[in-house]
Amino acid sequence: MISTFYLLSHSFQFPENISIRELENRIKDFSVDCEYIRKNDSDQIFIHDSVYEVEIFPNLSTMDLMYDRSKNKDFDKDTLEYLRIIIEKSEQTILQEEEIKNLLPQHSENQIFALLCLHKTNFAQEKYLVYNAHNWLVFHRYFLGIYPKNNIFFFSECKKYFPNLFFHERNQQTISKILFDFAQKIVFHLACLHDHFKEIRQNHKFLPDALKTFSITYKLDEQASLEGDLNRKKDLEFDFLNDEKKLEKICCEPHLKLCRNDKDQDYFYYRIYFHEGKKNISNGQILIGHIGEHL
Repeated sequence: MISTFYLLSHSFQFPENISIRELENRIKDFSVDCEYIRKNDSDQIFIHDSVYEVEIFPNLSTMDLMYDRSKNKDFDKDTLEYLRIIIEKSEQTILQEEEIKNLLPQHSENQIFALLCLHKTNFAQEKYLVYNAHNWLVFHRYFLGIYPKNNIFFFSECKKYFPNLFFHERNQQTISKILFDFAQKIVFHLACLHDHFKEIRQNHKFLPDALKTFSITYKLDEQASLEGDLNRKKDLEFDFLNDEKKLEKICCEPHLKLCRNDKDQDYFYYRIYFHEGKKNISNGQILIGHIGEHL
C-alpha cells in the first residue's frame, strides 16, 4: 500500500498566540517526525508551492523564515535548518490544494492519502491529518483495519505500526482464521495494548488488577484476564529468542478477548495472548504469542 502525504499552506499556518520558542520546538519535532516517516519505503511526501508564502509566524512567511536573516534573526539557526530539511526533502506536487483535499477520501487498498501538519487545522477531516509520529501510527492503523488485504500483509504491517510490540512469527498463520471479520477489532486491541498497557501496569502491583483497569478504561470487548486452569498454562508457552540468542519459553497467559467482530453482534471466543515483557527479550517489549482462535 502506497501512502502519499502532502504539505500545503494549511500545514504551516500559525495558530494564534504562538511564541517563537514554541514554534522553534514544534519545527524541530516535526522535522524529526518527517524523517521518521521517510524511513518507511511505501510513504511519499509531496509539497505544494503555497507553503513558501504562507505566514508561519505573524508577518513572517515560510520563505522569510528559511532564508531572510534580516527577518528571522530572532530564531535559532538550527530551527531554520530543520525547516529546510522538512521542505527541501519533499517532492513538488502539481496538484492544487483543493484537488488534494478532494483526493483524501479517495483511498483504496492500494493507496491512501493524508496531510502533514505543523499545527492543528480544520482544512480536512481529522483522520486525514498527521501531526507527529504517533498520529502517523494511528493513521496507518486506521487504514490497516479497513484494508487488511491478507494475513501476510497484515502481519508485516502490524510489526511496523506497533513498534513496541514483539510478534511471534506464528501469528502470521494463526491470524488468518479470523482476520477478515476481526481486522478492525484486532487493530483496536493491539493499539490499546501498545499505547497504554505499560502505563496502567506501572500503577498496579498485581497483574489481574492492571488487566481489570486496562479493560474498563479502554472499553475492551470484555475484561482481559489470566488463564484460570493451571493445567493449561503449558498450552500458552511460546519460544522467544532472548539476548543470549537462546530460545526461552514464555507463558503468554494474559489475554484480550475478541468477542464481537467488525460486522455483527454474534459472540466469539477469539483471543490475543501476550506477556507484559522481559528485559532480556526484545528490549522488554510486550510479547504477542498468539492472535486467533481460543487456545
